[in-house]
Amino acid sequence: MLLEIYKGKCAFCGMSIKSVLEAAHIIPWSKATYEQKTDPQNGILLCANHHKMFDDGIISFDKDYNIVTGEMFMSDEQKKWVDDVVGKKMALPDDKKYYPNKR
Repeated sequence: MLLEIYKGKCAFCGMSIKSVLEAAHIIPWSKATYEQKTDPQNGILLCANHHKMFDDGIISFDKDYNIVTGEMFMSDEQKKWVDDVVGKKMALPDDKKYYPNKR
């Protein structure tokens, strides 16, 4: 469903190679209710790299859907891998009913 909602592109970088796109849960699967696990508002389509960084708290998004760095310290060498997306607005679905839930 997220492939369709996000038009087959990573919400953070626009990657469109289908084999590396993954459904990322905002509320982790292990903590989500059954409804949250299947709710498209609890998911975003990300490429494998950004999915892993999102799950590990390296990058995230704020209440305005801007991509931000997480709380962990990163060296300048490590920052170069996220600088291309940090500060940009993530791509959002055309239909607002599928926007990631801000709660």
